[in-house]
Amino acid sequence: MKRVQYFYFSPTSNTKRVVEGIIKGMGFESAENNLTIIAKNLEEYIVEKDEIAIVGVPVYAGRVPEVILETLKRIKGNGGIAIAVVTYGNRAYDDALLELKDILKGQNFNVIAGGAFVGEHSYTKQVATNRPDKMDEEKAEYFGKKIVAKIEEKDFNEIIVPGNYPYKERKAKSVFSPHGNRRCVYCRHCPGACPVGAIDMRKPDIVDEEKCIHCCACIKVCTFNGRELLDEGVLEKIKWLEENCKERKEPQIFI
Repeated sequence: MKRVQYFYFSPTSNTKRVVEGIIKGMGFESAENNLTIIAKNLEEYIVEKDEIAIVGVPVYAGRVPEVILETLKRIKGNGGIAIAVVTYGNRAYDDALLELKDILKGQNFNVIAGGAFVGEHSYTKQVATNRPDKMDEEKAEYFGKKIVAKIEEKDFNEIIVPGNYPYKERKAKSVFSPHGNRRCVYCRHCPGACPVGAIDMRKPDIVDEEKCIHCCACIKVCTFNGRELLDEGVLEKIKWLEENCKERKEPQIFI
């Protein structure tokens, strides 16, 4: 096993950075599969038995994002091995890593390693600011090296990860979205960053709130601070996060 196929759903690029850090630590030939733009990912993915799959997703309210579930089910494992990776915004990853592991098992993978890493929260830059940072990247590389060591020892035992059954209940989808403000210069970077095509290309201040998945990729990609969240309920949640989730949490790896 010297080739890795890596898959990520990463609207704000945090998960992508973590997964690529793991790849760097492994030092194997790799093939990238970017699953972020949902409408463009309709194909089936085949991972051969002598390949390794690394699959990374962010945590949304303690779960694997619902919007990516059908795409993940198009990754076929053929009895090979997989690494499950989640990133979260310094609050908690709850049942997401367990859920991702179970999804991969259902796709005929043997999940021999898993990790939960921290990235800057999608709602606010004041929680896990600029993470993953250098220490996170070093831990990702270390994790990659530990994976290689496990494979070389022919240790293909399935990992045990934190989480509960039944998984944390998904809340009813709230209808809101980031919107453009007076600083918006119509650069139109945000429509291209939106995973679900919710932002109008010609008039980016027009958003389909039913489609929006609240990933805030449009806010993160804007260099003019031209987009913001205005929903009162979300602003209350942001206040809670900034008051209760600033203490640094470290990556956890399971191998």
